[in-house]
Amino acid sequence: MRSIDKYLLMNIEKKINYSFILLCYNQWKLTLQAMKTLIKSLDQLIISEGVEIILVDNGSIELMDEEVSSVLKERKYKGFYIGYYRLDENMGYPVGINYGISKASGNVLIVLNNDLIFTQGWLNPLLNILKEKQDIGVAVPYLSNASGLQHIGYYESDLDRIHQFSEAFMKSHQRETLETNRVIGACMVVRRDVIDQVGGNDFWFSPGHYDDDDWCIRIRIAGYRLVVMGNSFVYHIGSASFGASKWDVKQVISSNKKKFLTKWQLDSIESSRDQLIKSNDFYREKHYEPIGFSGFSKDENTTYKQLDGFLFVADWYSDVSTWRIKFEEILHGRKSERYFIWAPNSYYNIVGCKDLDERNIYGLNVAVPNINLLQFINSFNSVIKIENDMINSYIIKIKQENK
Repeated sequence: MRSIDKYLLMNIEKKINYSFILLCYNQWKLTLQAMKTLIKSLDQLIISEGVEIILVDNGSIELMDEEVSSVLKERKYKGFYIGYYRLDENMGYPVGINYGISKASGNVLIVLNNDLIFTQGWLNPLLNILKEKQDIGVAVPYLSNASGLQHIGYYESDLDRIHQFSEAFMKSHQRETLETNRVIGACMVVRRDVIDQVGGNDFWFSPGHYDDDDWCIRIRIAGYRLVVMGNSFVYHIGSASFGASKWDVKQVISSNKKKFLTKWQLDSIESSRDQLIKSNDFYREKHYEPIGFSGFSKDENTTYKQLDGFLFVADWYSDVSTWRIKFEEILHGRKSERYFIWAPNSYYNIVGCKDLDERNIYGLNVAVPNINLLQFINSFNSVIKIENDMINSYIIKIKQENK
């Protein structure tokens, strides 16, 4: 992993109040456009209160745009210091955002996709409502392209017309504030104390989709409200990184929908979430999601039985993962080695591989809270590497980073 320490990139004597976390995968021209329009959209009051921009490169394989490279080399753009962090491989949206959060030092975190165009005045209403009402944990704008309440359905490529539309929209909707149980993760403004309580995104939803639904439910269970502000608008192109990747978006949405419904025991996506939220009390071990690669519990009182064997874990619903090929290799490999296949029922409604016990292959369906994941994976000799599998890569990375 290559990174530039953010403390080398900013005046450390200046307090940072606002951390903008921008995640990208390839699509460098879009990333540059997002950075430029973001910086241009900020007024002097916000700037004077302290701003940092954290760019997380989620394992891009395309050659970096020359202008982006120049910005990162100079470590600043128009006076704004840019912290650049690169993951060695694409681990998906939830992991990338969590990694950015782990590097942020602001009191307010602004989580952003790289396919956004910002216009003047979009941020102030979101910051103001968070300051005014402490029970509001997340504030979001309307988006040109989204799902749910935030969707406007406005499509345009000309920047001048986008700015004109934005100004008119925010003016005509300035009295509108909608409370909801769900917002999308493309552009979220979140208070630091909310993150401290509930953590970040659940990595099981990598490469993305329904991770924001899950995050919202946990934030609501923790007692915070979510609002969509009518006097805030951001242009969202939509699915730029997914479109540039090898992932089949429909397949990813389908598999993560199954994970989401299983985890929260919902009959359907249309099921009311009000009752779910009201009937759950917040428990840190159950609802907190670790941030970065070092945010896991190291509580010595939480232990798992040491198992002499190799952990086999993957994104079992993925059509891209090579777990099936690897599993066939294990089936026809050495019988003296023990393998443990882990598919927690809190995410995957499947049964264990009991019929494989005679081959030294055992199924595990134990639901391990993510905060205790480090202790669990350390109870095995090693984790089997599986190509093109983000869940597998993340778990291996956790083990490597916490040796």
